[in-house]
Amino acid sequence: MASVTGSRLAFFADGVNPHKINIVLTTDGTSVPAPSTVPGAFNIEVFTSTPGALAAGYDASAFIQGAVSLTDNVVQAGTLGSTEQLLDGSYTVVDQTGHEAIQIVGTAAGGSSTTVVGSSGDTITGSTVAGNSQLIDASGKKPHAVAGAMSVIGGAGPTTVWGGGHDSIVGSAGALTVNETKGHPGLESIVGGAGSLTAYDLGKHDTISGSTGGTTFIDDSKVFSGGSQITGGSGTTGTLADGENTFIKAGAGDSVTGGTDLTLIDATRGTASVLGGSGTVTGTIAGLTGVNTVIKGGKADTITGGAGATYINATAQGAETITGGAGNTTVLAGKGDNITGGTGATTVEGANLDTITGNTGALLVDITAKSSGAETVNLTAGHGVATLRDVNPGATTTGAHDKTSVTGFATATDSIASATSVLAGGGTGPSALVVGASAVAVGSDTLITFIDGTTMTVLSTTPGSIKFTQ
Repeated sequence: MASVTGSRLAFFADGVNPHKINIVLTTDGTSVPAPSTVPGAFNIEVFTSTPGALAAGYDASAFIQGAVSLTDNVVQAGTLGSTEQLLDGSYTVVDQTGHEAIQIVGTAAGGSSTTVVGSSGDTITGSTVAGNSQLIDASGKKPHAVAGAMSVIGGAGPTTVWGGGHDSIVGSAGALTVNETKGHPGLESIVGGAGSLTAYDLGKHDTISGSTGGTTFIDDSKVFSGGSQITGGSGTTGTLADGENTFIKAGAGDSVTGGTDLTLIDATRGTASVLGGSGTVTGTIAGLTGVNTVIKGGKADTITGGAGATYINATAQGAETITGGAGNTTVLAGKGDNITGGTGATTVEGANLDTITGNTGALLVDITAKSSGAETVNLTAGHGVATLRDVNPGATTTGAHDKTSVTGFATATDSIASATSVLAGGGTGPSALVVGASAVAVGSDTLITFIDGTTMTVLSTTPGSIKFTQ
């Protein structure tokens, strides 16, 4: 026995005392010693040379190359490089040594449920049989396990992984569920496979990529999470509750990139950096139609639209930095946001103390009397066509109103729009306005007053040079 240097593997079964685990060693199953099974025990046939068929009377089997028996439920492999395969039956194996390659094979017809508790340096691979499921504890927190980084590859059936610090976890054809309930150590690499990906209760500074085939749900919003690099999925098989394929709940300090599928990103915890997805296929997400990515902002986030249609709701707390994307971007602004248009068309509903800056794409700014604040619109040189639209909420308001200041207005291409303050057909200059609305010179600027009480100062223009539309 002294020459055996392989890993120690302890076998367990639900509801069975470890002393009631009966392990029988056989080279290939053709010469099982008699009597071999023990009544009332959980009987495991362990092949030591070549895996064989499960013998009658046995509950489970495994192939541990060169194995010898140490105790009732513990065997030791011949070498650290010995083949270790978990075959028929549903049971738990604890690797007490580490640096092993453990393959979950499972029952050939499916239906087995295997649990593996790994140790540092292990590579644990799930079953290729879709009907088999596996739970892999890679946290290093279990008694007799050796803490340290491990590699986990999911199976064709459902795989649940309890992660640990610096682990590498890769999905496969089956659904993959990952959490770090054992102390939240973080610094994991998690990559979704063709099956759906669910990841939650995560530690800090993880790197996570979504599913390539199914749905993706990533929750990094807990107080012990954040600071992670997260990329959405590309799967289109199945949708989540709000119609999206990918749903990411960002944590503080996260850097999030949407996927190529329909994506919903909740960044309301704030201080996240969010980039819309690269996909252009549109659908309905959270009741919004014709969108590819929906982003819910928090406070002090940095948000950029994606290649597809992006909707950004930044009303939660404000003070966001938002940039439109290459695709159409719609922004529902909060207080004090700093918004820059994109290379694609950008629509902004402004709010109090916002600063809105044009870019090369077309810009539409909706100014609502209900905002009751002061907005600044900067139309920089070379900006795309800009339309500044007064939006009457339905009745004349009293008290404070929007007071918008506009610089860089290009009279040849830009326009002021209002359904209630501009005559049908529009026109150029004050004569295009209804009675009660006005455009007057104030020094070298133009002061426009709309029916709803909203005012707009367009710097360095004359009233007669401004084009009005409905």
